[in-house]
Amino acid sequence: QNAQDEHAWVQLGDALMQKAREIADVSYYSRAEAVYRQALALRSTNVGALTGLAWVSGARHEFEPSMAWARQAVALEPQNHAAYGLLGDAALEMGDYEEALEQYQKMLDIRPDLSSYSRGAHLLFVRGDMRRAMVLMHKAIAAGAPYAENTAWCRAQLALILWSTGALL
Repeated sequence: QNAQDEHAWVQLGDALMQKAREIADVSYYSRAEAVYRQALALRSTNVGALTGLAWVSGARHEFEPSMAWARQAVALEPQNHAAYGLLGDAALEMGDYEEALEQYQKMLDIRPDLSSYSRGAHLLFVRGDMRRAMVLMHKAIAAGAPYAENTAWCRAQLALILWSTGALL
């Protein structure tokens, strides 16, 4: 209704990215990117839009651009937990586990929630610490999220962790 509302553009971008997760349709990435760029056109320092572009880039496995967008967001808002998560995701995907741990810890310190717990659990899983990965994934599930898909994803990840340890029942 108000094309000048930069925050509404960011909310739309976030909804498009959530939809992409829910139905596994990567065409939503381009739509979300366009929307986040619209928010940036309205205000170049819109932290939500910068974080959103980091999310889009990371989802596309464009990790260096994802890190660049997330760093811009953190520079403007040092308590931006989502940007730290995206920095950790990119570091993890590029094999820098120590950097991922550092970024995820910052995220967890700012906001212990499903997103930070599940990221930490995934890193622990990748590093072979199944017991601690399960503990954190249980915390993620218990924390819940605004979208059922997020909690369901954590349940599926916990199942994979359990399966990898031989716990088939």
